[in-house]
Amino acid sequence: MKKKKILYYTPILNFPFISGGFMSIDINLKILNNVSDLIIIAGSHFEKINNRTKKYYKNLYGKKIIFINPKSNNETAEVINYFSKKYKIKNLWLDRIVESTYKILFLIKKKNPALFVVSHTDAVASEYIWRKAIVSKNILEKLKLFILSFSRKLKEKKILKLSNIITAVSNRDKKIFDSFYECKKKIFLFPNCLDTQKYKKKKLYKQNYIYMSGSFGAYGPNYHGATWFLEKVYPIVRNKISNIKILFAGKDANKNIRQNRNIKTIGEKEDLKPYLRKSSIMIVPIFFESGTRIKILEAGTMGIPIISTSIGAEGLKLSNNKEIIIANDHLIFAKKVIKLWKNYNLQKKLSKNIKKKIIKEISINRVKKQIIPILNKLYQ
Repeated sequence: MKKKKILYYTPILNFPFISGGFMSIDINLKILNNVSDLIIIAGSHFEKINNRTKKYYKNLYGKKIIFINPKSNNETAEVINYFSKKYKIKNLWLDRIVESTYKILFLIKKKNPALFVVSHTDAVASEYIWRKAIVSKNILEKLKLFILSFSRKLKEKKILKLSNIITAVSNRDKKIFDSFYECKKKIFLFPNCLDTQKYKKKKLYKQNYIYMSGSFGAYGPNYHGATWFLEKVYPIVRNKISNIKILFAGKDANKNIRQNRNIKTIGEKEDLKPYLRKSSIMIVPIFFESGTRIKILEAGTMGIPIISTSIGAEGLKLSNNKEIIIANDHLIFAKKVIKLWKNYNLQKKLSKNIKKKIIKEISINRVKKQIIPILNKLYQ
């Protein structure tokens, strides 16, 4: 069967992957390149793509990827329109639709209304902002965030109306989008996933260190969660296990998290898998987010036992106390960390179950099959 042509636009790319968002773009491109005749356009007026990233993607896609440096959204839309006509492509896949490319969607629909547009979401942005407002302790900031959430919800409704297809990374996100704008026939599942063959762990490390990864910018969910853990959970844990060590790894970890004898940080690295592989427990203390966490897929594929908040594990359909441990209260979170640290059999149980679940249901090969309904909707 002849593969359908897709013109894929993303405003951002980065290698090494400094966040799960960049990793998800990379995986999505690999999947779509495998199942379609793909041409990629990358670049925006607000973020320049560095030479190292260009080299990485040129090695993967050669002439199939085009890097642009537009001066405006209008120029970006013109470029997309030009290449859609040049390569006779009727299907446009817009990445980062809510965060970045929604204006391009509106411009494209004016310039070329015949284009079939797939708008890819990696979260429900309005929900993310609403949740951030709830945890904020500053009344003025809280009010601003609630207003921003309402504004973003209106934008999401417009995107849903204009797009031919909307992708969601979880069934939960899919239901939320449908509640915004009754369009069940438009919304399709395209979940985050991993190439599980690249994640291998030879053994469990009984009592090595606790691990948390992410981008630790001062106003983001990972920094908020790390601060909560260090201030409320860690003192209780250390009172029971005096020598327990924690490693925070990722962008701005060195900058924003204070180190001591038992608390260590590693900043931006090309590959954090070696540090994850040697950890005994991964923690995901997240209180405002949306979408799904790729870091959980990474750790689970390696068989690392995970303790997370409900929001941290959201959208992945992992069973509490079987594949992952869920705790939202700091006292319960601390109790679960202590129990898991001391109980090697529980570590082995969680390790085995989550690895089996991810390989079976959230691997890259499974997702290739899940996007067939989207492909069937596209123009030939």
